[in-house]
Amino acid sequence: MIDKKQENKKGFVDMNPFMFIIQTIAIAFFPQLILGFILGIIPSTKVQNFFLYGTPAMIISLYMTGVSILFMYIFAKKKGFSKKELGLKGDKILYLKGAIIGGGMLSIAVILVFVLGGLKIWVNISNISLGIFILFIGGWLLQGFQEEFLTRSILMTYFREKYDVRKAILINSIIFSLLHLGNTSFGIIPLINIFLIGVVFSLLVLVSDSILVPGAAHSFWNMFQANIFGIAVSGNEKNLNTIFMSEPVGNKLISGGGFGIEGSIIVTILEIIAIVVLYKKLKNSKN
Repeated sequence: MIDKKQENKKGFVDMNPFMFIIQTIAIAFFPQLILGFILGIIPSTKVQNFFLYGTPAMIISLYMTGVSILFMYIFAKKKGFSKKELGLKGDKILYLKGAIIGGGMLSIAVILVFVLGGLKIWVNISNISLGIFILFIGGWLLQGFQEEFLTRSILMTYFREKYDVRKAILINSIIFSLLHLGNTSFGIIPLINIFLIGVVFSLLVLVSDSILVPGAAHSFWNMFQANIFGIAVSGNEKNLNTIFMSEPVGNKLISGGGFGIEGSIIVTILEIIAIVVLYKKLKNSKN
């Protein structure tokens, strides 16, 4: 006899893939849609500007992803998936490893791009507001985890159950790339780089058997861009509460141009190296 949980899970996996993707993404962005609707009926332009532009808007947007995580978790649980299947099991050391991977990879990329003449960097610490800086750190921890929970926990779990691991990695990484289509200065190299980092994060899930590692890697990758090096995150507005400030210069293939360092071919190379290393590690663990 099939229990309720297994029945829900079977219905989850048997869903039409396209409809499942649409439903999951809609749930992920539902909190932002609610906020947008509320702002649309508020007559005050000052209130609207507070939530839509500048630093307050950036912080609010980051923390709204926390609500999104809750919505997605409830959705996944109702569909019959356990914490373990969603990769939510693990200790603090896994999160620390992910933080080192994300912050380390981004720092190496910045150093290489700087050495190759693609970045102008100067110290900006005197312009930091400590309270806002701390708020941003908390926001990035939520935002990075939210995107990983959507793509690597829910979508990857669904496609692993429906097809196989390779297709799950391919599909969730493509979706992850397409979610950035509307970003400023998006182009071919940003598309490739976001796809490749999606593969990296997918392999981190498989190697660690936990969403904590890619969740932390993603968060610290973004946080180091925005609040350590002052780089536009995926083409979004630059943050002024940053230890260093950076400006892309020279060849756009090296600097990444308006999209930020994620549009650099240096990042492409680093991601390919990371994929090779993680693939070998995964293969060796199975032997």
